[in-house]
Amino acid sequence: MRFVPTKTVERQSCLMLHRARHLFIRQQTALINSIRAYLAEFGIVAPVGRRGVEQLLEIVADRADYRLPGVARACVAALGSQLRALKAQILEFDRRIIAWHRSSETNERLDAIPGVGPTLATALVAGIADPKAFRSGRDFSAWVGLVEVERTSLAVSASKATAICAACLQLARSP
Repeated sequence: MRFVPTKTVERQSCLMLHRARHLFIRQQTALINSIRAYLAEFGIVAPVGRRGVEQLLEIVADRADYRLPGVARACVAALGSQLRALKAQILEFDRRIIAWHRSSETNERLDAIPGVGPTLATALVAGIADPKAFRSGRDFSAWVGLVEVERTSLAVSASKATAICAACLQLARSP
């Protein structure tokens, strides 16, 4: 039986920060998809991406545009204000993650690995109480959920991810 070491209050708080941010991002995606779908029902479409949603919300804000009835305009405007609030909250959480990232030497070392940024580094440091519990990068990548599948393009990316995991473990173990 493998026992999991207890995380510190700071690490548990950082994990909560990451999970809440992830929830906000899922909600943001749902709102964007709803706004696009509702406006598409009225024949109003825009390019995919951040700018496209902004174009749609500009159309909603334009009272001179009569393609959208008043009730529908009010509903989509409410969704737009909710979307702006979520974006602001995600930005605040990103700032907190960066602040936590800068407070730890281990985070800085992990950030030096290509493919690892502040968000991944803080999630790894917060989520792994004892990196010495893993015998190798392969064990760590399996714990993360990366498995190699032979003769597919996933195998290449999984091999690269395993190499990144091995480098992360090596850096996390070093004093």
